[in-house]
Amino acid sequence: MSRHMLVVHSHPAEGEDREFNQWYEQVHLPEVLQIEGFVSATRLRAVPSHTGQLPDQPYLTVYEIEAESIEVALAALAATAPTLRMSPAIGGMASYAYSVIEPANAAAVDGEAAETALVEGNMK
Repeated sequence: MSRHMLVVHSHPAEGEDREFNQWYEQVHLPEVLQIEGFVSATRLRAVPSHTGQLPDQPYLTVYEIEAESIEVALAALAATAPTLRMSPAIGGMASYAYSVIEPANAAAVDGEAAETALVEGNMK
């Protein structure tokens, strides 16, 4: 098994913060964490940095994945995606997949960033 992360940047539709967060916590996270390989999730909300900057999509969810490969995990997610209950409170979402650089594999990366794959662009 290897370790991976799925990072999801998102924002609610205008005026839908409460509905968005309720759906994310009570519906979406439990559904995604039922997918084989998805072992945990951490949600974050952006706060101004030391320069006062905020990202366009203030919410970030990091899913920890343990799977044979990132491709296997993403295939399981894609197979399940049609059954996931999505919310009209979603204003936009972008997902990126990363493979953890383990010390034993660091030389194989050869100066490149961790493998990333754009899973899906803005949903709206």
